[in-house]
Amino acid sequence: MVAWSRIWHSVPLNLDDSQIRRAGEHVLDEVSNDAMVARVSSILSSHPGPFSSVRYTCSSVGSYDEALKKWFRAFAAKHLEELSFLNLQYPNNVTVHGDLFRCKSLRRLYLGGVQLPDTGIIARTPHELWEICLYRCILHEWDVENLLTCSPEVENLYIISSTCGWPLRLQIRSRS
Repeated sequence: MVAWSRIWHSVPLNLDDSQIRRAGEHVLDEVSNDAMVARVSSILSSHPGPFSSVRYTCSSVGSYDEALKKWFRAFAAKHLEELSFLNLQYPNNVTVHGDLFRCKSLRRLYLGGVQLPDTGIIARTPHELWEICLYRCILHEWDVENLLTCSPEVENLYIISSTCGWPLRLQIRSRS
């Protein structure tokens, strides 16, 4: 166990929830959700970082607000590079915590079924993001503009089936 612990602490974390689901657990099952939140929380708190990638698909995690806050703080503190966070519950009951947008090491961001935080948090922190995908997210008219303003390296932006409450119109200018 000691040898495994040294390896565990010496390599970047690549966490994919499909790799830690037990037989018979389903992403839409509430009991499975409880177990997965506990498992992921334990993994994120015990690994010293850095975090290379985290992929998490869930349903009904809105009631785990404190756990999610800790996750997003850990992502920033442990230098996460790629996040895929997909909430399958609709309507969207999960707001991404602003701590995620303090994560300067983030390169790829895939969010699904969530709302973005107060955009002032996003706009104050420059990012190295070069790929953003917003799937079935609830967006405000300023969210995309603020994401792009603080992410000058973005090469790919995907907005898929997201609810904007306004006609989506993007005007993109290249500095090159």
